[in-house]
Amino acid sequence: MHTEEAQVRHQDAFSTWAKRALVVVAVVLAVFHIYTAWFGALTAVLQRSLHLLLLMAAVFLGTAAARKGENKAGLVFGRAVDAVWLILSVVSVGYIFLNYSSIVQRLGDHTPLDIAMGGILVVGLLEATRRAFGWPLPIIAMVFILYGFFGYLLPPYLFGHQGYDLERIVSVLSYSTEGVFGIPLGASATIVAMFLFFSSLYNETGAGDQFMDLSKDLFGGLRAGPAKMAVVASSLFGTISGSVVANVVSTGTFTIPLMKKMGFSKDLAAAVEATTSSGGQIMPPVMGAAAFIMAEMLGVPYSQVMIAAIVPAVIYYVGLYMTVDLEASKLGLEASGERPDFRKALRRASALIPIAILFFFLMVLEWSPSRSALFTIAAMIVLDAFGQRRLWSLDRVLSAVTKACTGLIDVAISTAAAGLVVGIFSLTGLGLNVSSTIITASSDNVLVLSFLTMVTSLILGMGVTTAAAYLILAVIVAPVMTQLGVPPLAAHLFVFYFGCLSAITPPVAVGSYAAAGIAGGNFMRTGFVAMRIALPGFIVPFIFVLNPALLGLGSPLEVAYRIILSLVAVAFLNFGLVGTYGFKSQNLRWPWRVANVLTALLLLYPSMVADVVGLMGLAACAVHYLVQRATAKKAALAANIA
Repeated sequence: MHTEEAQVRHQDAFSTWAKRALVVVAVVLAVFHIYTAWFGALTAVLQRSLHLLLLMAAVFLGTAAARKGENKAGLVFGRAVDAVWLILSVVSVGYIFLNYSSIVQRLGDHTPLDIAMGGILVVGLLEATRRAFGWPLPIIAMVFILYGFFGYLLPPYLFGHQGYDLERIVSVLSYSTEGVFGIPLGASATIVAMFLFFSSLYNETGAGDQFMDLSKDLFGGLRAGPAKMAVVASSLFGTISGSVVANVVSTGTFTIPLMKKMGFSKDLAAAVEATTSSGGQIMPPVMGAAAFIMAEMLGVPYSQVMIAAIVPAVIYYVGLYMTVDLEASKLGLEASGERPDFRKALRRASALIPIAILFFFLMVLEWSPSRSALFTIAAMIVLDAFGQRRLWSLDRVLSAVTKACTGLIDVAISTAAAGLVVGIFSLTGLGLNVSSTIITASSDNVLVLSFLTMVTSLILGMGVTTAAAYLILAVIVAPVMTQLGVPPLAAHLFVFYFGCLSAITPPVAVGSYAAAGIAGGNFMRTGFVAMRIALPGFIVPFIFVLNPALLGLGSPLEVAYRIILSLVAVAFLNFGLVGTYGFKSQNLRWPWRVANVLTALLLLYPSMVADVVGLMGLAACAVHYLVQRATAKKAALAANIA
């Protein structure tokens, strides 16, 4: 008995020290990024290597702190393994950080120690990735590394190459900016890091609760009020969370029970939350990490990506808002009668001030994203101190910093691991070969190519993070789309969108899974319902690929025309999909459902002929809408008289 108690105390003491070490790493990480945001980033590989070193250390410290077990020998062995991986990771990445100038001066003539340390870095990164995300991404990376070694055994038509030895592969993967230390990890080591610290500190001010209360004040009394609250709250919460699961858990624990209580089924309530939470990654100003990587890959300011993403994100959420209202109407649900409390909403809107400040720094002053995030953090802390009449305690700061460090693990480790794949693509020329094959398969048709890209993005997004999925496809597919005349920004946003939507697409859909768990519903049914609800979101990327006016690329008249037409089309698409115009006891028959859907698709397709035919269909559907509305009013009047 005494031995068991001593073992528990020993285990708790070890976990405590590991957690303390993790906090120290998080603080060092924060200080490092604040310093470089103010004074400027270090040389590319130095900035990225120190960033990666700290986060790989955080992975192994985190798993060591969380390790439990009743078998003392197994527990000791597991922690010894953790310690070995921790030491190897710190030593290998630290070696590159401390010796990089001399390594560069040797012009690729690597010593045996260079090769050993580079190899240890690759293996350690694969293990850190496995611990952080499971097996899919490490397996993908290992397959490509093996292809680098043994691809010469394949025939040319199966992408065979001349073959590369250990020194050449390690040199590209560990010591160049085409592998682990590429542009994506650079985005994580500069822009993403500061935005995650901003998001974590912003959340610590209680902004998430304020967003929920603001949504309740505005929409709580409307028909399907809780569902509309979920749509608005999730779009706002997306500004402080780059994670679909975090978004689902934060807002869904409140909105899903309310949606079930008002009459939504378990699967529908979970699907609404999963779909709205997935959209948080596409909602500016703080989008998912892949958006920051996209800006770096394209070599454009992040503000340009943000502006381009605004209209598609708004269309996505307008479609979701309409869907939940129409679903409630079809179920016969009524509004509670409570009126929106605009006074309370206005007071709670003060929580949006930090976002407005961030917009000002990014768009008006045109500061860099990392510097903008740094100054927004300072302003936010001052505003919170005066507004709440309290100073930030050390515990609050440490809690926020540690959460940001955990979020950065997802970005840095996944992008570094994806860099292994990208490095092999670059070394072997596989990217060019695959691109030419895709062009041949699509017959130079942008629509066919876009469909193939969508399917590939959804499949790849099932097993890896959005950032990793985007990075791999940005290297393989986006250049192909560009070759066929698609603007680079539209091509990269297309890949990014479907990487985000993979979170609700079965069979592996982390957003749907998390929401179904809260609702007590079926995971697969939730995923398929979520896909139906989000159908406008699946269609919009095709539209801005075929006609980038939705991204603001074009004349003001063309942009305005396409935006208005798309919003109208999304409305009629929802009418057809849900099967009602929103009038009580007035469900649509199948011919009119089909007519509404076809009209919407014609209006969405950017073609003069499609626009003309679509507008004719719109006129017919609009007349039917007015007839249904008049019928509903007569029925309501007759019911009141009776």
